[in-house]
Amino acid sequence: MTHTVLIPARLQSTRLPEKPLADIAGIPMVVRVAQRVMQADAADAAARVVVAADHARIVQVCRDFGIEAILTDSRHASGSDRLAQACALLQLPDDAIVVKSTGPMSRRYGASENVAITGCILHSRDSALKIGTETHGVIRNVTLSDCVIDDCSRAVGVWVRDGGTVEDIHVHHLTGCTRRYADSYQLPGAPGWWGKGEPVFVSATPRKGKTGPAGVIRRVSFDHLYLTSESCAFAAGEPDSEIQDLRISEMHLTLQHRGTQPGGLFDEQPSARHIYPHAIPALYARCVDGLTVKDSTVRFVGENEAWDGSVAELEHCRRAKLELEKLV
Repeated sequence: MTHTVLIPARLQSTRLPEKPLADIAGIPMVVRVAQRVMQADAADAAARVVVAADHARIVQVCRDFGIEAILTDSRHASGSDRLAQACALLQLPDDAIVVKSTGPMSRRYGASENVAITGCILHSRDSALKIGTETHGVIRNVTLSDCVIDDCSRAVGVWVRDGGTVEDIHVHHLTGCTRRYADSYQLPGAPGWWGKGEPVFVSATPRKGKTGPAGVIRRVSFDHLYLTSESCAFAAGEPDSEIQDLRISEMHLTLQHRGTQPGGLFDEQPSARHIYPHAIPALYARCVDGLTVKDSTVRFVGENEAWDGSVAELEHCRRAKLELEKLV
């Protein structure tokens, strides 16, 4: 896994003044911490280690030892606040809100369930709400409502990858916009954002190198979505992992190219399908059993060679009913 480790460092420690610069066998404490992180086993090693400091002295000392460091506001009340500013300064990829079911936690605590998110303004270079991808247990009864989506790479993403179950997800009354950010996988340590500006993304497909069903996604609904996006509403399962009972109503999309990145790509990370060229309709669905779209519209604004101008493209779907009108 490629990730960034941030180390908060505050010069004005009350219990141990100037603690980050304390000498330990000739090396400042904050430098030793960063070095130990960089020396972690390969499986856990970070692609990037950055010290988030509150004082220029810490930044300079780190740089003298070849450690990346940035200066943050000295008035932060907590290390968490300092890390939040560092994430913004470094433009690190992350989802705004995540609901997962990891192996150890699901075995210990059971299902991730009964989650309600409402009245938020969500900004991220990844998903505003991400459900998955770690789905070893059960995720159920999650509601996102009355939120503003502020330039996220996806509004809502729902994944199964690890054999678990995601069910009874309800998303309603969203406004805002999604956009595609740059892909920089070829550059070591550079951010690589998932998503191509989809307003809706539902995915059930195995991880790369894995076999067998990805898991179950069922009873997912979206209604009253008013979004400007750079890609389509996307729902894709596999023959042995069909998405079951997907309902969309009052979805009003404006497809408009707003950023600097070219379109024409589908993004199914993390999976063997990965990223691949594909023309962009308003709605794409694969291996969905029970797809209902009603009282919905799409408008294509401007010109983009990636858009095929079609309302919907369906592959291997059953019991599909579509009321999606193309506006001119």
